[in-house]
Amino acid sequence: MLTTKLAAIADAIRAKTGKTDTMTLADMPDEIASIQTDRVLISFKDIDGALIRAYTLDEIQALTALPAPPEHDNLTFLGWTKTIEALKNYPHPVSVYPKFKVTDGKTRIWISFTSGNKSPTLRFSQSKASGVLIDWGDGSSERVATAGNVSRAHTYAGVGAYVITLTPDEDCTWVPNWGGSSSNTFMPGYVASITKVEFGDNVSALGDFAFYGASNISSILLPEGITIIPSNFCSYCGSLRHINIPSTVTTIKAGAFSNCVSLTQIDLPEELTTVEANAFTLCHSLEKVIIPATCVNINSSSSWLTGGQLTSAGPYGSGKSIEYLWDALPARAFAYNSYLTDIEFPPQCAAIPDYAFIGCTSLMDVNIPNTVVSIASGAFRSCSAICDLVIPNSVKSISSSAFSDCTNLEHVVIPKDLSSVPGGNNPILSGCWKLKTASPIGGGGNIEYGWKTAVLRNGFAQTAIEHITFPTGLKILGGFYGCKYLKRIDIPEGVTELNADCFRLCSNLETVSIPDSLIAVQSNAFDSCSRIKELSLPHVTSLSSEAIFANMISLDHIVVGSVGYGVIACDYRNFMYTYNPSLVIEFFTTANYVDRILANIRNGAVSAKIIVKASTDTVYNGTTFAAGETILTSEVTS
Repeated sequence: MLTTKLAAIADAIRAKTGKTDTMTLADMPDEIASIQTDRVLISFKDIDGALIRAYTLDEIQALTALPAPPEHDNLTFLGWTKTIEALKNYPHPVSVYPKFKVTDGKTRIWISFTSGNKSPTLRFSQSKASGVLIDWGDGSSERVATAGNVSRAHTYAGVGAYVITLTPDEDCTWVPNWGGSSSNTFMPGYVASITKVEFGDNVSALGDFAFYGASNISSILLPEGITIIPSNFCSYCGSLRHINIPSTVTTIKAGAFSNCVSLTQIDLPEELTTVEANAFTLCHSLEKVIIPATCVNINSSSSWLTGGQLTSAGPYGSGKSIEYLWDALPARAFAYNSYLTDIEFPPQCAAIPDYAFIGCTSLMDVNIPNTVVSIASGAFRSCSAICDLVIPNSVKSISSSAFSDCTNLEHVVIPKDLSSVPGGNNPILSGCWKLKTASPIGGGGNIEYGWKTAVLRNGFAQTAIEHITFPTGLKILGGFYGCKYLKRIDIPEGVTELNADCFRLCSNLETVSIPDSLIAVQSNAFDSCSRIKELSLPHVTSLSSEAIFANMISLDHIVVGSVGYGVIACDYRNFMYTYNPSLVIEFFTTANYVDRILANIRNGAVSAKIIVKASTDTVYNGTTFAAGETILTSEVTS
């Protein structure tokens, strides 16, 4: 017997080294050490993950047939999970597993007791009374004489291994487990005693939490025909190394295989459309997952696919640990995969969808292809390992929070043709606190931007911007919403308009140099700039937008308009909550607008001193005022 085994070992070594020499026992350690372990291997494994045979790529190309399948009692071989043609066209490591069905239609559950209580309870539902025969594997059997939910206990005489067999009548369907929870499993309190399961016929569905915590189960054979893998079906099955998911499955529910730490590969069925949160999270031994093109409904507010080996993703054939057959990424494709370090995008990728990589905290290498036109909301939010990012010129729109909270982002290039970024409280770079300077492309700023004539609204919002270099020819300025580190800004000559929210919530901004070219200011432009004391807008003639100067609690003096530039409108909300009692507001206008503008300013600046001056020669209440003269002064007396 020993001689036969040594000969088999020698043959296996020669098969891997290509040598034909006679080999002694003393030669074997050196010969084993000489085997090239970096060669790509195609591994054929049994349903429990045990290795049957491994081939190199060269060996696969020479094959005319796949190896003989393993044999198991009461199981009929249906084929391998990969065809020989598929393997010859796949130049990367992969494991191939056999597909079986139960020959006699019976469901079998292998259990083992080594000590302690030996009185398990089976929980299942049956569609008719006495529809399922339970054979407890110790010579006793029974049927339950009621239809619906069944809880049946049985006491074994002693420790040992048993096989429970469930045989449904032809006209009876059944479901393993009902009303499932972490404490209500298929075999409550004894689920860790289960070592193997083979489902037979007439299983109409699977129950939630059926094998939750079955830590000793090594294999589960699921029946064809089921369409849903339910919530937490196999959670915390730490010994489960492989499971064939039936081709009929379209949905995998929340937590179905979470924390199955021994799973090495998942073959997802081609008709799968939906996966939910935590379906395959913390499966740390997973080395390969291939996602079918149909799997586009990822209903997950957290990760659905994570594991310490799943560090890369790319199209099918890329050799990444996660391969997908999508032509376009679906929303939340890799959301919260904290182990993912690099991503290869689909060929001709035109859009990066909502939350595709949100929370991928290890993702570092992001090369957005120049086919991408849009980046959707939260696409890379909280990708805290990204340090450098170039957004290609092809990108025309970026939606809210696309790169928010990328806390280690030190350099980003924004293309010149980017035509829209969101306003409100979700700017594209909010929370990127290492972005402190901005400049045109080539200027060396932490943010390099390609905009020439207009800095987009909220373009730099809620970053750590302290200094910005502007391009020649700039006309419209926006983008500094919530930049709390900005203390001074010198707006260049030539700028004619401040966009909405331009400096809103710049709580440490103290000095703003306004050019003579500025003629328009949009809503909330200086809202909550709580440290600015003085402001002069000599050529601005309309304040029709709302809340432009709201909440400027330190403002002492503001001048709007000048001789020749009379203010013709002021929204009643422009000075809301600007309560500084020492505030002096000067504005230039003509007689026709005095009363209305005065009333609207007073609506917010309830305690300010308001000085109205003539922008041109004008007659107010029968009195003529020359340009520059004070028409009236309005003060509030206590």
